[in-house]
Amino acid sequence: MSVRPSRSISVALCLITVSLFAAENAFVGTWKSNAEKSSPNPLAAVNGGVLRYELQGDRLKASVTGVDAQGKPVNFTYEATLHGKPGAVTGNESIDTISVERLDQHTIKATGKKTGKLVFEDRRVVSEDGKTLSLSERRWTNKATNIN
Repeated sequence: MSVRPSRSISVALCLITVSLFAAENAFVGTWKSNAEKSSPNPLAAVNGGVLRYELQGDRLKASVTGVDAQGKPVNFTYEATLHGKPGAVTGNESIDTISVERLDQHTIKATGKKTGKLVFEDRRVVSEDGKTLSLSERRWTNKATNIN
């Protein structure tokens, strides 16, 4: 067998492995906030928000868009490992780092900080059917629907 077909097979297997790992991660996808199913969220206050999760290696990359309570556009991103190490947040005045820890296949814990001070800590749970993402903190719950 020549090197060329062998290399092609190796690349194909790597791509399949990555796509299977992404498919196993219940969070990967695009989620739209559902105000009717959500309780007031005094911390985030993003109306009509869309959250997009991507998986790049062992890093979860997120982008958030929407409108705040004053009608101003919201657009920020962050990237962090699923092991709880802090990652940088870009475009959000309220937080500058976020830590994301995978608790199980459908649950992650997120902690946002600004200059080292805790701003929020929430739990993010994807339903077993993969259609609903719930973000919950003690005082609020935000439900989002998978729009993929």
